[in-house]
Amino acid sequence: MKKIGIIAGAIALVIGLCSCGPKPNANGWYQDFEQAKKACGSSKSVILLVTSEGDPVESAAGIKAITEAPDFAKALNKSFVCCHFDFSQAAIDETVVQDGATEKEQKAAENKKKAIQKRFETATMYAVENTPTVVIISSEGYWINSVNLPFESDSVDGYIAEIKEYENDVAQMKAYVAATKKGSKVEKVQAIDKLFNTQPEACQIFMKDLVKKVPAMDKKNESGLVGKYIVASANSDAYDCIVKGNVQQAADILAKSAKNPLLAPTETQSLYYFAANILAQSNSSDFDTIIDLLNKAIEVDAESPYNDELKKIIDYVQDIKQKAGESQPLTQEEPAAQE
Repeated sequence: MKKIGIIAGAIALVIGLCSCGPKPNANGWYQDFEQAKKACGSSKSVILLVTSEGDPVESAAGIKAITEAPDFAKALNKSFVCCHFDFSQAAIDETVVQDGATEKEQKAAENKKKAIQKRFETATMYAVENTPTVVIISSEGYWINSVNLPFESDSVDGYIAEIKEYENDVAQMKAYVAATKKGSKVEKVQAIDKLFNTQPEACQIFMKDLVKKVPAMDKKNESGLVGKYIVASANSDAYDCIVKGNVQQAADILAKSAKNPLLAPTETQSLYYFAANILAQSNSSDFDTIIDLLNKAIEVDAESPYNDELKKIIDYVQDIKQKAGESQPLTQEEPAAQE
């Protein structure tokens, strides 16, 4: 299978991707993920197919069968909306702007470049590491399952049957989502937690709207889950800042959230560590702030099993600080992730 990470280099060299429109093509496949989700309404889910240059030769017949035969999308239309991210070289080559392009053509190309980059980011966040691959996603954007299609035949009926085997997973996700909307506030928080726990770590970012509701829904922390979602909300906000290139703001959000009295010591420690790590990984020269954040992480939980690792990192940063004028990356092996 093709490693999707390799695609990033190719994307950086191109202007965009053809067929970027919001409507499905003649065979019923969308290329715009947001439009595909909208087309789901309240009853359907998205089938996201990701393919790229270098997919195994033996996969070609299967990919062609489901993307070029309208029978596939039509047969699944009652329950699914089909979306295809095509990162093949053939598709990319069609986007290159020729010499003498008009201003309008250049503008259109820039928009297409943004579209393909967005697709790459979306595929990455849904934990797509290899291609070809299929992921089933709810209309809300929640990960339901990765589909193990063999792509070794041209049997459209066979692929339709395999997709239908995941209908129980789709129904279960609908039940999880429905549970977040009924019952007492604490019961809703518990339902949000069940849904959150079904999501791969990379996909939890898509639950940020629900996550942010938890502290207000359970002000007395009757569920015992509020701290978990203060951390998750802070991580979500920090991620948004990092995407925009504002690392300092991301660290500030995490450090501020660490002061919330509803947090357990381990949760407070993790936020201070994450804040320090973000600055360090960005090669920040603000050594004093990094050291201060790491010291706060240690102080909040004197019995933490991570303190020895944190002290080693502090020594490392202090050593770098003393070497004034030298340019060295603030990176080293991270301590084990905290629960």
